Amino acid sequence: MTGTQETVLILSNAYLIFKCYGAHVDNSGWYNRQGTIRRYFGGPRGSDDRGDNPKCPCYFSNNCASSYCNCQANDNTWRYDAGTIAYRPDLPITRMAFGDLDDGGGYYQISNLHCYGRQSIDNPSAFEVIETKTTTYNGYSFLAVKVRLPSDGVCKTGDCCRDYQRLCEYLGNYRPTGCSQPHISTNWDRRQCYSYYNSDQNINDKLSCNPSNNVASAVNAAFGISSATGGGSGNSFGFHVCNGYCKSTLSASVTALSYLTGALSTADRIAYTLCRPLG
Repeated sequence: MTGTQETVLILSNAYLIFKCYGAHVDNSGWYNRQGTIRRYFGGPRGSDDRGDNPKCPCYFSNNCASSYCNCQANDNTWRYDAGTIAYRPDLPITRMAFGDLDDGGGYYQISNLHCYGRQSIDNPSAFEVIETKTTTYNGYSFLAVKVRLPSDGVCKTGDCCRDYQRLCEYLGNYRPTGCSQPHISTNWDRRQCYSYYNSDQNINDKLSCNPSNNVASAVNAAFGISSATGGGSGNSFGFHVCNGYCKSTLSASVTALSYLTGALSTADRIAYTLCRPLG
């Protein structure tokens, strides 16, 4: 696919409610379509409302009975938290996980998945899409992506790792990728690419870690070119190390998005990356 990219979303959501008595939602959450636990229970920012504690809609209006949710109060009063999950890459909800119900009780309800329309969206990332092509590399499916970096080097979301995630989501049912198992489980700095930015960790080390050289090889094969280059002065990137390296500018994020250095120093600012199909 070449030229201007237009993405049309099928809008969808699901309503989630948890009622509790003498129980709380700490160490609780629900699982998305990839089997990844999510700890937000609705809210204005979708998947960005993640962290070590669950976050419920009352948190954003500053009226929770406890810190993040009503059901963190853990008292002998019937309370509930409820919200709409509308972040498309996390739907549908596949299962629930609740902790600390030994001394109390609770129950949950999930609505049917509601699909209700279509919406054209603008590219939510700073990466201008020039060309895409589906490809297979080392036995795994990818979407090869040719992009132009912004002239000011500033990412739209204020977090260049988030921009990479948003780029892949914008192109359809895709997610970012890069370093994978076994490197993820042994290094927290790399694991944050998976836990915070939904990077696909299940590609059996097919891109290695650092992924730049293999990203370049996959892209060159997909497009029939030789201009994608890897290494520290290359123009081909995937996730490498996210913790502490995901910044608001691309020049400050080259350790996380390894490597963009070469693209940042050229007049055309062309770079290459890969996205992985959801599923």
